[in-house]
Amino acid sequence: FAVGANVGKFEFVASMPLAVTDAALKYAYAKYGVSETADNNYVLNIIDTHVEDLSLAASKREFRYSGTYRHNFGSFTDGAFGFIYRVNPNHTDEFGNESIFMMKISHRLGI
Repeated sequence: FAVGANVGKFEFVASMPLAVTDAALKYAYAKYGVSETADNNYVLNIIDTHVEDLSLAASKREFRYSGTYRHNFGSFTDGAFGFIYRVNPNHTDEFGNESIFMMKISHRLGI
């Protein structure tokens, strides 16, 4: 979801990006060993087999808060300042929250 408001030259948005909320995966694997035979050949032996259930669901949900200020400096030049604050970026809290600050200036040629 995303909820936003435009107030004059300012824009504020709060959003929650899409995420997997319930999913699982069965992962089968085996541990192998190599042993030498009497005639100096090698044989691959299965030591142990496992089936793991892996959850694909996100452990945390990401929330984004952003704000932008836009300004026209002339008929051909405009600019913007903005920020994004991400809580649990990429649906994990392993690396902490993230702040992004931006500045943009564009100039069009009036030919």
